[in-house]
Amino acid sequence: MNEATKVKTLKQLFLKEKPLRILLNIFENSQTYASQIANDTNTTYAHSEKVIAEFKKYGLITIKKKGRTKYISITEQGKNVAGDVMSIIAFKK
Repeated sequence: MNEATKVKTLKQLFLKEKPLRILLNIFENSQTYASQIANDTNTTYAHSEKVIAEFKKYGLITIKKKGRTKYISITEQGKNVAGDVMSIIAFKK
């Protein structure tokens, strides 16, 4: 993926409300799974899966499969991004 495409994809992810809600949900729950994220963030399962795949691609989360369930955890890089997002939200208030 070239740099321009990467920047465009990141803008699409982080300038929309639902992907941010998904990231913060993963940040707040140490280990969760896609259907719970979809339920908590009021998104469809398919949309949550798509966003989760993008986050994994950028190293913001890890996915560990146990049986049929995929458990999702946030990485250190993901924690940094989520912390920055929370700082921006707090600054806006």
